[in-house]
Amino acid sequence: MRVPGGLNHLAVIALMIMISACASRPYTPSDASSASFLQRSLQQTNGPIAVEVAVPSAAESKALTGLDLYDQGIQPIWVKVTNNSDVMARVSHWSVDRHYFPPIEVAYMNRKPYSKAAYASMERWFYENGLPRRIPPGETRSGLIYTNFSPGTKGFTFDIFSAQKAYNFTFFVPMPGFTPDYINVDFDSLYAAEELIGTDVAGLKALLKSPSAPTHPTNAAGDGLGSPLNIAIVATGKALRRSLLRARWLETTRDDPSTEFSRQQQVWDRGPDGIFYLTRPDSDERIMMALWLSPWQVDGEPVWLGQLSYGLDDRRLLVQFLNPEGIAADIDNPQRFAMQVFWYSQSLSATGYLTGIEPADRNSPRTTFYGREYFTDGLRLVVYLSEDPVAMGDGRIVYGRELMRRVTGFDD
Repeated sequence: MRVPGGLNHLAVIALMIMISACASRPYTPSDASSASFLQRSLQQTNGPIAVEVAVPSAAESKALTGLDLYDQGIQPIWVKVTNNSDVMARVSHWSVDRHYFPPIEVAYMNRKPYSKAAYASMERWFYENGLPRRIPPGETRSGLIYTNFSPGTKGFTFDIFSAQKAYNFTFFVPMPGFTPDYINVDFDSLYAAEELIGTDVAGLKALLKSPSAPTHPTNAAGDGLGSPLNIAIVATGKALRRSLLRARWLETTRDDPSTEFSRQQQVWDRGPDGIFYLTRPDSDERIMMALWLSPWQVDGEPVWLGQLSYGLDDRRLLVQFLNPEGIAADIDNPQRFAMQVFWYSQSLSATGYLTGIEPADRNSPRTTFYGREYFTDGLRLVVYLSEDPVAMGDGRIVYGRELMRRVTGFDD
């Protein structure tokens, strides 16, 4: 018998044994009720509904399910719901992640290394450990929801419906080994009491258009300018965080290499208080948003100045360095996109556009101190963000109605 490829008979036999072993591999998950990550669970109550959640790390997820789910972009969330009402409650998995994975689909995605019997066992385990959609009155149910992986704090909303009532929950679950950049900022100590400036909606317009208002970050020496501060956000810290969550913005760490250029910039003599980003599933491009807490407050709510621009993830930083103008030149487009994101995610209570930033023509772009070219029409977006969802038709235009019409084409 001639063995293809020069393999001898012993090698063929060894290969067949390996294939046979894989085909008969048992499925060995763990008991979710005794998982160690449950010790980090968070609880909230809204009326008669109590919810407890916990998110396993990559290693904890593998220990629980026996599968490398994080490597597949899948992040399980353990949820326990107690229905203390006298009517049936229904869980909305979609509210947690509109592209969540059904339990049977996760099992199917991992079927190949297992025998038929092991795969059947896997299907049964995933089905039985999924969070039920219905919670009977006076009872408690728990289980897993399989979401798309997101780095950093796991932020998500969770909606439960019962007797024509909606019970809304928002969770921010810290993940082991990840510290968002803003966590270590002492926001209460950034400004002395005498530095704080209280104003109203009209007064903010005057502040933003005043000569003393920062329009660009600078370098550490103060002799070079970054790209413009093209967004102002009025929101409490909680409302800002919830709005970013609803709009699917992601956090960064202080040592994230993809934020290197942004962290060189300073406003009020400090680098960004926080940097967030949006990604596209079909691209390495990011929309970056660097934020600084200002000393201004509108009717008691903080004002944040921000810079919206394009960037790339850390896998393509060399391309970003060598060809910066091809990535970040158009800073108006990410600004317009951000406004739509906040609007469609039902966070926008009021908005408007203001002049005050010097325009830069596309054919004669400006260059930042770190070597990026940019062009802009010179408009600054102002958004007022709400902690609670706002219907898309309820948002108000409070500044620059003519500018808004020019940008969006809408009369209202």
